Parts: sequence; C-alpha cells; structure tokens
Amino acid sequence: MSVVARAADQSPTERGEYWRTALSQAFVPLAVTPGPDPLAGTPRTARLDGLQVAEVTGSSQTVYRDRALIRRADPEYYKIGLQLRGRGVVRQDGREAVLTPGEFTVYDTSRPYRLVNAEPFHRPRARRPARRPALTSPPSSTPAGSAAPREAGAVELGGC
Repeated sequence: MSVVARAADQSPTERGEYWRTALSQAFVPLAVTPGPDPLAGTPRTARLDGLQVAEVTGSSQTVYRDRALIRRADPEYYKIGLQLRGRGVVRQDGREAVLTPGEFTVYDTSRPYRLVNAEPFHRPRARRPARRPALTSPPSSTPAGSAAPREAGAVELGGC
C-alpha cells in the first residue's frame, strides 16, 4: 500500500504543521523549518517486507531530529537516501556531507541530525531497523551522516 501526502493541498496556515506531521508519520518524529519559498512537498511511502521505501519531493526546507524528538520516540532506524534533484547537506555527529544528484547518504535516526535542502529536491530513500550488532570499533566509524561519492564511470541514476 502506498501513502501519499501533499502539503500544497493544505491552506497556507495549516501547511507547516501538516507537512511536519506527514513526515513524522512516514519516518520518525521530525521538526521542519520552511525555506524562503512557500512550503510544498509530497512523500510517497510503501512497506516491503520490513523495509520502508519512500520518494520525497519538496521545496527548500530544513528537517531535523534533535535529542528531545529522539527521547519522545527512538525506533532506531537507518535512513538511506539517494539525491536525484537539488542540493542538500546532511549533518550528524560533527560531520557534514554535501548531497548532489547521484549521491547516496546514510544516517542514524537514533542520533541527532539535520538535513538542509537549500532548493527544491527529489530524494528516494529507504528506512530499515538498525538492529545493531555488537560494535567491534568505535561508533564514530559507523557510516551515519556520510555520503557515498560518485565514481568515474558510475551509472547515472538522476534520470530515473
């Protein structure tokens, strides 16, 4: 089953709360700060055997998860995203990854993060339970908050 929410279908006064609620229900509790343009966006979500997949488009905005939101609900997921349009920046654990079309990112929803979209974006993503195995190295070596850069000769996925 697919779930679709459209912020633009709401009145301007209700749009911010509607979008925050839609994103929080689709992923994990989040806060949203709109950019300079009117807030717009559409998350489409579906579940496939314990894996949640989503396609999110939106206007410029900052989405974040702070310690208070994590204390409220911490289902411990990893989010894996692919930037198809726009430029984004994800910040977690003192690291920052700039996302341009064709780049992947992985971050951990049980730790604070901030995703800044300075322009309209299109980002498919997947969410899976972290189910953390015993760590054999310090937590700072986990992939959270990092981007996988494109390699020369890699297949361009931006046209999907």
